[in-house]
Amino acid sequence: MAAFMGVTMVISVFGFAFLQGSPQQQQQEELPTSNVINYQLTQSQRQALATKYGKTLIDFVYDPENCTNCGSLKASLESMAGQFSDQIILSELEVSSSDYIDLPRILMASQIGSWSRKGVVTSDELEKGFCAVVLYPPLGCAIKPQVKANSS
Repeated sequence: MAAFMGVTMVISVFGFAFLQGSPQQQQQEELPTSNVINYQLTQSQRQALATKYGKTLIDFVYDPENCTNCGSLKASLESMAGQFSDQIILSELEVSSSDYIDLPRILMASQIGSWSRKGVVTSDELEKGFCAVVLYPPLGCAIKPQVKANSS
């Protein structure tokens, strides 16, 4: 009986080593090296950044030719991304109004929930939205009235 158990253990060790050493089908998605990007993240990148790294993802979709306040809105978002670079991934997507309606659009999402707006958005609204969804809110979020995130 002891010999049988010993042989079973040795075979299982070799089997486990073989399975771990074989190439797996999973491919690791390349994550952005900067927290301000100009492309759309894949679903698996979004999942990894939000769940594994606790990032707040901000998508800013706008038409630079037909948007009057997009310059200031973009500057506010980039300032926020710079200030909270360890917590935010900002994706700035320039599109044509003929392809999308209701521009500009902002979507913030994290493990906690999501917040979105279309059209004109003030800096104060951006800050409230960020405070509603960020995983580790800054002290400034505690002293201002907040909005609730939409649970995802």
